[in-house]
Amino acid sequence: MRTSIRSLTASTLMLAAILVLVTTTPASAQNISVFVDGKRLDQKPVSISGSTLVPLRGIFEALGAEVKWDGPTRTVRANRGSTNIELTLDSPLALVNGEIKRLDVPARSIGGLTMVPLRFIGEALGAKVEWQGATRTVLITSPEGAAGQAATAPSITKVVVSPQRPLRAGDTLTVIMTGTPQGQATFDILGVRTGIPMAEESAGRYSGTLTIPTGLQSEAATLLVHLTRAGQETVQEASGTVTIQASSTPAASPTPSPTISAARTTTDFPAPNAVVADRRPIVGVHHTSPLNVGRIQIFVDGRDFTNEARISGARISWQPTYDLSFGQHSVRVSGVDAQGKRLERRWNFTLGEQGQATRYPGINTAVQSSRPTIGMSFPLAVQTESARVWVDGQEFTHQATITPYEISWIPPHELSSGNHNVRVDATTTTGQALNEVWAFSISGTQSTTPPTSLITSVNMSPNPPYSIGQIATVTLYGSPGGTATFDVGGRTGFAMRETSAGVYQGTYTVSNQDTNTRLVSTLRLPDGRVQTLQSTEVVTVNQAAGNPLQLSVTSPSDRQNVDGNFNVIGRSTPNSTVEVTAQVRQALIPGVISIAGRTFSGSAVADANGHFNVAIGATEAAVGSTIEITVRARDAFGNTTAPVQFQVIRQ
Repeated sequence: MRTSIRSLTASTLMLAAILVLVTTTPASAQNISVFVDGKRLDQKPVSISGSTLVPLRGIFEALGAEVKWDGPTRTVRANRGSTNIELTLDSPLALVNGEIKRLDVPARSIGGLTMVPLRFIGEALGAKVEWQGATRTVLITSPEGAAGQAATAPSITKVVVSPQRPLRAGDTLTVIMTGTPQGQATFDILGVRTGIPMAEESAGRYSGTLTIPTGLQSEAATLLVHLTRAGQETVQEASGTVTIQASSTPAASPTPSPTISAARTTTDFPAPNAVVADRRPIVGVHHTSPLNVGRIQIFVDGRDFTNEARISGARISWQPTYDLSFGQHSVRVSGVDAQGKRLERRWNFTLGEQGQATRYPGINTAVQSSRPTIGMSFPLAVQTESARVWVDGQEFTHQATITPYEISWIPPHELSSGNHNVRVDATTTTGQALNEVWAFSISGTQSTTPPTSLITSVNMSPNPPYSIGQIATVTLYGSPGGTATFDVGGRTGFAMRETSAGVYQGTYTVSNQDTNTRLVSTLRLPDGRVQTLQSTEVVTVNQAAGNPLQLSVTSPSDRQNVDGNFNVIGRSTPNSTVEVTAQVRQALIPGVISIAGRTFSGSAVADANGHFNVAIGATEAAVGSTIEITVRARDAFGNTTAPVQFQVIRQ
């Protein structure tokens, strides 16, 4: 006889919003930290079938539970106070105080650790589970630990921003914050830049700077500082706003109004009609008074993202977990504030095409200083550990200053007069490879041609586009007797062999990370001369080959109650076709025997970001009946995913 399974509690369902944020990234790329009552857990979570799994023993013992392992039955038993938990590896069911509960995915043994769904932690032990997207941190707090949580949160006592005037390209904005020592600090200019690092100069004093690049603009943007310590984050707004004027826009008067102003108005970010480069901008509103948390909503392009939004005091914000498409986007924030006053904000912003990076010294420019600042500002935020800089073939990354938006190096010695080569590589936070190569000269000799004529040309064969796994050949023509290498798609140092005088060849296997990158070739001669050349053509890869389709369903959840008309929502590979079949199961003997009834179906094409929404009309299904859902995705080449299956209840 089938045993009835108690439906998830309302508090458990609220954790689904956290899981959507945590599990949209492959397990290998999540880099998520877990804190239990303020203490970091050494073991890392993993993502399986769209669910985040965390180590049971580490978390349960940190929460004061006693954990025992029964080897012959592969069963874990845990006890904490009056709560008794029992689960078996590879079983989708668990017992909590004798009641059966269904797991999102079965408990598994991974690397010798018993891993259980994150949702189960909150359900089993009544712990509070929070997701902090800014620091990619999961916070698990027991009822006992909640009382001491406020005491461990870092404090911010003062924020100073200078200069207090409208900024232009080349100006440096400095932010100084005092607060709890031994933390990690960053600041954001909403709608402009986020995650700008701040260094702790002395105990509790943090400082960070941003040199304004060409093309950056803002009008009365909100500046926020973040201070994180032991998994707890405190966010505070500076006392005014930041304005960045276009270089071509003259000041309104000889004595411009201060950038940091005391004006207290409702601020939309990104600003209305602003053009932003970040494909995952923070979107929201900072109101003049605290918001009513239960009565405020945020919509972007007509979709409700309230469950993924962060609401704190007078601020509601949402940051996409995927790249927004280029073009115009609409925002609506609707609800009431804590005083019961109506709040209705509607505006648009535009995501512009990725701009050109700012290189310094500029391409083929002549400088007088023999120790110029060398580097570039990035058009999008990068992974700081991926940023590297070379000058004249020698790497100086270890001496460089690196932030998510800039890498720079000042030579500790004087450079010789004449031409110099620069190369910068980095990977954006969204996985896009950036490879830039250019030249400049010292002592007034402007370089209008490549710094040397070592490399005549470079080509690839066969011509792109390529298929994943295909062998491509790179041929370099240049000065004989040298050593040649090439880099592509973030992979470096492919060796080339001189097959005849001045002709160098090398091969590599094409991978999916090569698409939309440029080939960078380097030739070194025995006399020390070096030239690096970046191809003008972009490498394109047919992503269909060897790239498995992705499919995950975010709504509805298993055993959720639904109306006769409901929608199946989730993510798949962009432009794939998602097909949904809903088969009604009619109970002959409730809980014991059921037969297949009528089948309903629907389909939709995933958008450019992979989102799909399939409407199902099952009004003819009897109230209380079980509907079995099967979801598949297929691409234009006939590839099909394994089915995702779950059940819903007609209400």
